[in-house]
Amino acid sequence: MAIQLLSHDDVRSFYSTQNQLKDHIYKRSQNYFDSAKKTRASIYVKEQLESYNKAMKDVFLQRLGGIPYDDEPLNARITSVKEFDDHRMENVIFTSRKDTYVTGTMYIPHGLNEPSAAVLLLCGHADEGRWFSEYQIVAHMLIKAGLIVFAMDPVGQGERVSYYDNEKNEYIIPPCVEDHDVMGIPATATGRYLASYFLCDEMRAIDYMLTRPEIDPKRIGVTGNSGGGTQTMATMAADDRIAAAAPATFVTNRECYLYTGQPQDSEQIWYGCTEFGYDHINPIMNIAPKPLAILAVNYDFFAIEGTLETYAEAQRFYDMYGKKENICLYRDNYTHSYTPYLAARAAEFFAKHLLNKDISLEPDNYEQKPASTYFNTKSGRVRGEIDGARFLYDDVNDLADALYKKRHSLNDEERLSRAREWLIEKVNAHRTPYDFFVRRLKPSDDGELITQPILWHSQKDIFNFAFLIRQKKLANKKLPVWLAVWENGTKEIQDNEALIRQKCSEGYEVAVLDVTGVGYIEAAQINDGNIKAQYKTMYKLCCDLMFIDDSLVALRSWDVLRAIEMLKSEYGVEDSNITLSCKGDYGVYGVIAGFINQNVKIEYDNILESVQESKIKPWGLKYNDDLPVIMPGMLEYFDYCELKR
Repeated sequence: MAIQLLSHDDVRSFYSTQNQLKDHIYKRSQNYFDSAKKTRASIYVKEQLESYNKAMKDVFLQRLGGIPYDDEPLNARITSVKEFDDHRMENVIFTSRKDTYVTGTMYIPHGLNEPSAAVLLLCGHADEGRWFSEYQIVAHMLIKAGLIVFAMDPVGQGERVSYYDNEKNEYIIPPCVEDHDVMGIPATATGRYLASYFLCDEMRAIDYMLTRPEIDPKRIGVTGNSGGGTQTMATMAADDRIAAAAPATFVTNRECYLYTGQPQDSEQIWYGCTEFGYDHINPIMNIAPKPLAILAVNYDFFAIEGTLETYAEAQRFYDMYGKKENICLYRDNYTHSYTPYLAARAAEFFAKHLLNKDISLEPDNYEQKPASTYFNTKSGRVRGEIDGARFLYDDVNDLADALYKKRHSLNDEERLSRAREWLIEKVNAHRTPYDFFVRRLKPSDDGELITQPILWHSQKDIFNFAFLIRQKKLANKKLPVWLAVWENGTKEIQDNEALIRQKCSEGYEVAVLDVTGVGYIEAAQINDGNIKAQYKTMYKLCCDLMFIDDSLVALRSWDVLRAIEMLKSEYGVEDSNITLSCKGDYGVYGVIAGFINQNVKIEYDNILESVQESKIKPWGLKYNDDLPVIMPGMLEYFDYCELKR
């Protein structure tokens, strides 16, 4: 006879747990949003603003993990030159870091007799990179306005695709978003985020632009949409050489975006910035009072409500300089796109502020150029064509190796003490102490085993769940507890029934634990699809946690520690009589708990041994529920195998 369990509906009818993780994250985020608004509202004069901006810029760069400059020369070269009616096109390749090749195209209008204004064009999420149809049109409109344009491929797009197998002539990982995330997600373990690598490329592109005699170093603008809008905002936040900016179809605010339920790819995660009050308004505050055009579409998934709120707030800061006329907003009735209308408005804006020309432009019938027109390489891909070329994979692996050497330069005692101190800080941070308020649900009895379902508070607004299972003949005895921290929690009971019965026969009470969002308290879907899949529910919630300087690993490790405390407080079981059974990737929550509380016993079964070996070193590894087991910045202090005892 199978172990008798309550149904999911029985548990959920007792207490609704489906949305508790989402509500917890949203509530914490909202508190940060509200606090940040109050802080910004207290800024009345430009001296306050400038002091605030400096502090927030430092926070932004520190939270991204710093900019990975390596002092290598640009090694720039022009690979081809093409003449057209109104401009010259030069395809350019340079290195932003050692052997990291950035591909770009410089458009130079005919008739320039002295250094002139230029715009850095940053690409959003298009596989084709800078030769995508939208970006050809944007470049065309800027050229018509008389501006020099430098368009560059970001990581994973255009000529910079990372995961192409030249022998098989196929992509191992598709370009663009998935290319970004293959290393962008595991890179979080190093404490350096994908946005920092993007930002390094962008700032080095400006370095290159400053080497060109055609370009006036005091008249450089930047624009881009979607992911390119993200990059534009990051450049505004970090690089004071920018004279004017036009971020497109990205500017909103974190509050509005959070409630859309959408995820973000790795380049758009600004780790910990929400906790510090950093939002879309901050890059705008940093660039004020320099000219700024916010470009938006009314039917964007980057909520227009947030765009309008940010624009209204930004005007107040421009007014502190008496330069309210330097900020403007253009809107098009369209879906997510750098539309021809917005391209024309951007060109007029940059012409006015960088060329001192008032012009009027309208979209025209631009004839698209074939992709090969833009190639710096014969194949249209750096990978496989330039010997020794490095990609994000190499950067992240080198950093992981350096962190390994750094922490292992310490003796074992010092290294483990340092790891334990850091883990205690991270696991305990943001948690609200609260009474357990244990709820005991109706027990079941199969004649041999008694199964007691219980709920208790792990945090003030989060319940955890477990089935306590023991032999009926030992119903009234105090027993040691075998606490199972398994991949799918209580969903694994039936598959492990023989093991559970064995442990009960050995005199244990078996407690199969559901940490937050698992098993009987599994999180409800926020968007369609398997909640563990990439860009789905748990991925989105993990990203939201990173914005508030937290992680699902830390939260669930707290859950395990609280379960140990609950068993001691409510059932009188001493730590030394508790054995943690840690199984599967999610078993790392028990590994951390057992490392922090070394009074408990611990067993391991096929756990994740090493983020570095399993998530970073494999080339072209697709997402597989990785964010829930990666603790941001962990590799500076430990990898999981080092915590085992």
